[in-house]
Amino acid sequence: NGDFNVKIYEGKFEAYQRTYVLIPYEQQYTSWLYYALNLHMKEISSSARGSVISFLTKEMLSDFSFGAPIDLNSINEELEYFNIIRSKSEKILDIDSKLKEIQSLLLAKMGNLKQ
Repeated sequence: NGDFNVKIYEGKFEAYQRTYVLIPYEQQYTSWLYYALNLHMKEISSSARGSVISFLTKEMLSDFSFGAPIDLNSINEELEYFNIIRSKSEKILDIDSKLKEIQSLLLAKMGNLKQ
């Protein structure tokens, strides 16, 4: 509701209400689906309804379509690069999160030293 984004997960997770879980017929295309949806998120969310909090319905997502390359080999080659980039991005975000934790701890200790 109101926060339209796409996430990719591996393993088990719990989906909240108004969360739509999309699974491609072939698992190898999960990353391609993720990137395609991110690319078209403005178009998808432009049909959102609601006056206070915008929302999408399952029907809105079911009716949305976009083209895909016919050559599966080119998709697989592109996905290799996308997956490398995604993996490196996830590592950077993880490092950033750990650095923020360390920063908070250090700031707290510095605050204790001043007292």
